[in-house]
Amino acid sequence: MLYRDHHEVITKEEALKETQDEYDRFWKPIIEKDGVIDLEQLKKELYDYSVVMECVAGVYCDLTGGHISKLMTSPDVVIAKAREVIEREVTEDIIDTLKQNAGIE
Repeated sequence: MLYRDHHEVITKEEALKETQDEYDRFWKPIIEKDGVIDLEQLKKELYDYSVVMECVAGVYCDLTGGHISKLMTSPDVVIAKAREVIEREVTEDIIDTLKQNAGIE
């Protein structure tokens, strides 16, 4: 079973078409010259992509309090978890501040 954006089930044929369309739209102009893949340019793009993947995983992990690090996690899920973590941390800080101001440890 294949998914689009982790929600909608799509067929293998649809996934292959989307992959080809994305390649044609985004990657082909970057890595092909005169219809031939430029191996050195491909290596540069793959290197850049691997750096981005590592960075995104780290950001996801940090923003979600260590709950999410998978790159293909839906952005909506990451944002919701990050908001949950922030809300919890802010609430804890407010409670700590109120306790300190009231002289409660």
